[in-house]
Amino acid sequence: MAQSKQGSDYEVKVENIIAARLEKARVMICQLDFDQMEHEEGVRLHFVLDSPKNKEYLRRYLEIAASKGVDLLVFPELTMPTGFVSELLDYAKQYEMYIVGGTYYKKTDKGYVSICPIVMPDGVHYTEKINPSPFEKSSFKDSADGVIPTS
Repeated sequence: MAQSKQGSDYEVKVENIIAARLEKARVMICQLDFDQMEHEEGVRLHFVLDSPKNKEYLRRYLEIAASKGVDLLVFPELTMPTGFVSELLDYAKQYEMYIVGGTYYKKTDKGYVSICPIVMPDGVHYTEKINPSPFEKSSFKDSADGVIPTS
């Protein structure tokens, strides 16, 4: 059973997948070949395209996880097309799987935010990267070409 804790502007959801499912949990951590994915380079950022090729590439890992009875599937940063999150949810529901969906960049008025979908059988929860890496920060003062810190 999930528990939530309220903060001033955040919510922490605790999900005990071991108690909810098994005595042991199968975890699959994906190490993808970024060069196999179609992406677009911005001034400082790389954007994974919402293309059929990328979706097919990611589906291969979802199928492996489903066939092996994986409980927790983890994708690396910057490998998730924004339009693929709904398909992750379908897999999570069908296979009772929890998925950390890598990250993608979301444009805001102040710049880009790095978003990570946490996909559970009951829905999708999003978290934002709090401290961008030096490579993600804008090279120009007050510019919107990099990732902004969130709190």
